[in-house]
Amino acid sequence: MFAFWTKIKQNPVYQRERGRWGEPNRFFATLNRYSPFLVIGIFVFTICCGSYSSLIGLDSTLTTFWAILCLPNLAMNGLMWAVVLLVPALTAPSISEEMKQGTWDILRLTPQPMSDILLAKVFGGLARLKIWWPMLIVSLFQMAGAVLGIVTMQAFESTGENLLLVILLAVAVVTRPWLEVLCVALIGINFSAVAGSARTALVGSYAVILLLRLFIYLGSFVFSLAISEITGIGSGAVSVTNSLSTALYFFLAIGLLFLLYWQAKRLSFGDQKVD
Repeated sequence: MFAFWTKIKQNPVYQRERGRWGEPNRFFATLNRYSPFLVIGIFVFTICCGSYSSLIGLDSTLTTFWAILCLPNLAMNGLMWAVVLLVPALTAPSISEEMKQGTWDILRLTPQPMSDILLAKVFGGLARLKIWWPMLIVSLFQMAGAVLGIVTMQAFESTGENLLLVILLAVAVVTRPWLEVLCVALIGINFSAVAGSARTALVGSYAVILLLRLFIYLGSFVFSLAISEITGIGSGAVSVTNSLSTALYFFLAIGLLFLLYWQAKRLSFGDQKVD
């Protein structure tokens, strides 16, 4: 893994997408000018939507306890909405714009394998974001909250079940945001490889990403209710549904990577079109 990451970082395409020289992505440059306002709006929206009435009826001690546990989740939800808005603007236009500007043929003539070029575009674009340290810090708080919450809620149940739920929820909570970022970026780059224009790739990417998030959110909510009704254990339902959604993102990322390698083979033979 270290050798792979070193190879990607040394790729000149990675350096260019990261913004070391030139401006390869005018769509992200435009969106980035307004990113502070977007981030503030996203967090206000997330906090307002997260202030639901699920804590009504609890005593003040429990309300404070659960509010503290929910804060990292609200912060991560805000970061994920920022990812949904910003990442497609980084990856979806990347190939379409190169084709439009006539620089794609130059990239194809370099000794770099096409798969390395596409991966360098993905990770080079993601490197321009300034959210990685906040995501890491919030992920650590989420993991601590998951462990504390499950242990507290099931303090009187068997130790084996507690341990399993803690592991499932902690792993799911920590890894899901990173998998979601990867999936969003891969959706954008795959659309860019087949779309005739950058705008088409952007619209298609945003539509698929929003539908995917809606599907996983509603599916997890319905599944959680079903498990709660069957087992009568709400915390167990939370662990299972979070693990399930994380697994869906994991397998989706694997599928999108295979699709990207197929796109690399197709583009290597010059199968492309520009509107």
